Amino acid sequence: MKNNNSKLFQALTTYKTQYRVLLTGTPLQNNLQELYHLLNFLTPSKFPSLEEFESNFNNLNKEEVISQLHALLKPRMLRRMKADVLKVHIYIVV
Repeated sequence: MKNNNSKLFQALTTYKTQYRVLLTGTPLQNNLQELYHLLNFLTPSKFPSLEEFESNFNNLNKEEVISQLHALLKPRMLRRMKADVLKVHIYIVV
């Protein structure tokens, strides 16, 4: 899904759906292009151009750009931290 040239991405985008949900463990792990392709899959009308997306977010060294990206992602992402997920509750039934 992180590559628009993959057969999976191309096949899934042919489906006409009202809603799309995407589950991934690493949306921001590698680069902006991969993130763009995930967002484009979810809502292509809001993310029509990779070039525009890259020009808006190409300088991730600036705090303002990072804040803009976080604001863009916040309504689209449910983020869970490892510390929260790793909490294990053990119940002993006697």
